[in-house]
Amino acid sequence: MANGGSPSNPAKFKNQDFAQIKADCLRKGELFVDNEFPPNGLSLGDLPDMSSSQESEVKWLRPKDKPAFCTDGMSRFDFGQGDVGKQNFLAYSQ
Repeated sequence: MANGGSPSNPAKFKNQDFAQIKADCLRKGELFVDNEFPPNGLSLGDLPDMSSSQESEVKWLRPKDKPAFCTDGMSRFDFGQGDVGKQNFLAYSQ
């Protein structure tokens, strides 16, 4: 198996097990919060062009219903850089 895993057998990031995390959250009735990538300013990284007031306006949202990043195959055009950037997302999702 390649280091990156596969869609049916993904590689674990820092030994996180999706099936176990999902089962635990469902059992507890809680939403998952990733301590390795928390929804706060620490996960934004160093953004020298962003003021602290702009940073405080960042909204951390959860997808609704059944989100899907890629529905018709993957392409390098699926993600845009945007103002804040998605380097962390892309690095963790490969």
